[in-house]
Amino acid sequence: MADSQLTIADRTFGSRLIMGTGGAANLSVLEQALIASGTELTTIQNHIRAVVQARNAAGDANIEYFGDVVAQTSDKAACQYHPNPAENMIVGNQLATELRARLGW
Repeated sequence: MADSQLTIADRTFGSRLIMGTGGAANLSVLEQALIASGTELTTIQNHIRAVVQARNAAGDANIEYFGDVVAQTSDKAACQYHPNPAENMIVGNQLATELRARLGW
């Protein structure tokens, strides 16, 4: 059905569904959900985590994943939410603290 297609630049996708990947219990569950949904588009969080895990498994200890930074202080928890300057400062401070701890700065 042409109405369900999505075109971005010169690429057309068969569905308008964009599926988040952050809540899957593991990569197997994520894979099953993605296949069942038929989506061609996903968010990237679990992909990055999987790459880091693969590099670690291959013996690369110089790469880590951390995604526990939460700065949202407003009540605008919706798809159109964007952080304000104060929230950007909170994220920056959290990242700096995490990097200092992990890198021994």
